[in-house]
Amino acid sequence: MTKPPVAASRVDRSRRRPYCTDVGHLPTEYTGQNDEITAQVGEEFIIALESNPTTGYAWEAQYDSSILQLVDRRFSPLGPGIGSGGIERFRLRCLAVGETRLRLTYKRRWERTAAEDIVFQIHVKN
Repeated sequence: MTKPPVAASRVDRSRRRPYCTDVGHLPTEYTGQNDEITAQVGEEFIIALESNPTTGYAWEAQYDSSILQLVDRRFSPLGPGIGSGGIERFRLRCLAVGETRLRLTYKRRWERTAAEDIVFQIHVKN
């Protein structure tokens, strides 16, 4: 069973496409182990991080919206049953040439201190 995207208000649904954009082509998927990403204008990539929203924790993304656009956000459980952890995926599209930081913080909305903080340096080329 697929859950609806989290924070759907931030997702540009007018340009939403399935993860497989062309036959034989999938966006590159990165994890918290990567710290630098190089991509081209128009290219999409995915950030995949372990998550368990049933605990109240969620990943929050901060980035320069003139360079990156959030296309989709999905949670995929790894196990059966309620309370199972899984993978949260952020699909982003490169809009313009430049460099920016993509910061993802894992915290409860009511807490100020993050349980985890991951920063990616994004290099977008023409």
